[in-house]
Amino acid sequence: MSIKINASYRWLLEGLFWGVFMFLSMGVIYPWITDEVITQAGLIKSFIFWMGAGLIYGYFFVRWMRRRKDGKNR
Repeated sequence: MSIKINASYRWLLEGLFWGVFMFLSMGVIYPWITDEVITQAGLIKSFIFWMGAGLIYGYFFVRWMRRRKDGKNR
């Protein structure tokens, strides 16, 4: 079964997935590996930052890919 994602929401989903991945890797795993103290305030700040960055990434990446795809069709 194939799930089709509405094109207008694709950037949102891609951005959120990227933001969650970056939050987990840079906000949780990296400090844990480097023996830094992980605080609740730090996690909240990191989560807000990476969700915002993920949404910006998702919007511009999908927009760039759409422009690139349209350019190849000409």
